Amino acid sequence: MRLLETEREALVGDYLAAEEDAVPLNFLPRSPESEVHGQIIAVMSGVSLIGQYAVVVINRGSEAGLEPGHVLRAYQTGQVVRDTNRGLVGQKVRLPDEPAGTMMVFRTAERVSYALVMEATSPLAVFDTVRNP
Repeated sequence: MRLLETEREALVGDYLAAEEDAVPLNFLPRSPESEVHGQIIAVMSGVSLIGQYAVVVINRGSEAGLEPGHVLRAYQTGQVVRDTNRGLVGQKVRLPDEPAGTMMVFRTAERVSYALVMEATSPLAVFDTVRNP
C-alpha cells in the first residue's frame, strides 16, 4: 500500500481500517427532546482553543438521547476568582458559565458524539460544557 495523501502523520505500526459509513449530508436541526448536560472532551484538529467550524467530541451520545441534527449550546466554564465584595474576603468563588457558541451533532456513538461548531462568540476549550439551547 502507498499513502498518497494525509492530514496527520502516519507512523510505523499504525493500523488500517475500513472506511466507516458515510455521514448523511442533510440534517434537520432541532433541540434534543431530553435534557443534555455534557462536556467537550476533545477537538479533532488538536488545538487548544476551539472556534467556528471546528469539530469537537462531546461526552454524551445516543445513550443520552443525542441524534444527528441535535443543536447544543456551548458555555465557557466560569473562572474561579477571589471574592472581594462580601465579607468573605479571600474566599474563592466560581463565576457563572457564559454562553459561547452553538454546535450541531452530526455523528453519534453510544457514549460520545461528534459536533460541528456552527457559531462561536468567544473561544471554547476542552472541558467547556454543552447543554440544550
